[in-house]
Amino acid sequence: MIIDEADRLKTSGLEQLRDFFDRHDLGLILIGMPGFDRPLARYPHLYSRICFAHQCKPLDAEDLPLVVTNYWHQLGLLLDPGDPNDIETISTVIRITGGNFRLMTQVARVIGINQTQHPAVPPCRGSPRTPSPAASGTSSKHRRAVPVGAAAG
Repeated sequence: MIIDEADRLKTSGLEQLRDFFDRHDLGLILIGMPGFDRPLARYPHLYSRICFAHQCKPLDAEDLPLVVTNYWHQLGLLLDPGDPNDIETISTVIRITGGNFRLMTQVARVIGINQTQHPAVPPCRGSPRTPSPAASGTSSKHRRAVPVGAAAG
């Protein structure tokens, strides 16, 4: 079981998780802000069950193009890391997020929301080579996207 923002849980919520963990044969991952594990040391019966605490670092520059491409693919958008316009898109996402995985998720979420709310309009400012779906005969899920603020080539 994975609990995000576990640092926001009150003691009673943590106790319920501990009880659930004790009664079931499963793993429990608590995700929270850096240092979230330190206050848990005040609760030895809970803290004794923590195997380790790990602080996630920003993604490496070498990994970011693949991660961005995968996000775009999940949204049904084409992104070619070898295409100059798409290299600009990837560079913009990297610049905006600094490799922060949570920010990358939010960028992808906003693009997905824009696609859902405005399917006939490109989700972000499109590059000049992006024809409208009606003109190109392609569905909206095969459009390319350039995040707002990116220079369209």
